[in-house]
Amino acid sequence: TEEIRRWKVPNGRLDIYVKKVVQLLKAQAQTTAREKKVPPSFRSYYRLMIPAMAWQESCFRQYVVRDNKLTYLLSYNNSSVGLMQVNTRVWRGVYNLERLRWDIRYNAAAGCEIATLYLKDYALRDRKGQNKPDNETIVQLVYAMYNGGPAQYKRYLERKQTGKLYSSDKLFQEKYEWVSAADWSKINKCLIGG
Repeated sequence: TEEIRRWKVPNGRLDIYVKKVVQLLKAQAQTTAREKKVPPSFRSYYRLMIPAMAWQESCFRQYVVRDNKLTYLLSYNNSSVGLMQVNTRVWRGVYNLERLRWDIRYNAAAGCEIATLYLKDYALRDRKGQNKPDNETIVQLVYAMYNGGPAQYKRYLERKQTGKLYSSDKLFQEKYEWVSAADWSKINKCLIGG
């Protein structure tokens, strides 16, 4: 359909495509933050975290051309789909799988909801006492859980403490810094190569 073709990565003018995806992600992050009551003190971090997650997960792609056909982006192990790489095995029954595959806005909304769940039910829950993580660490924690499930909460904190971060931790941190600096030109590397 026309809506799907609209979100195909173009051969030229990547800047226009990137701007369109960033606008979609920021609007969805704002809506989800309001609806799911993300604490106001964390909202500016949240609005940066969501585009950084999409960059890390999909390089801002919902669709790819495979065998000369435009289709949805699928992870290497065929478990996650689209812009936010929502895991269809974990979230089956919660989200409509066809919409996750074919509707970029629905995929973005699902990804934001999942990130918010990890944020509120895990990362912010333990912010009491002297060992509470700062907001930058919370951003990293949410991504680690988004990428590897809730068990990553404690594991990420251990990795951070010992300085033995996974490459996914480091790559996400890099994307978060680029999003914070609005350095969108760096996405060309993965969009052109992808």
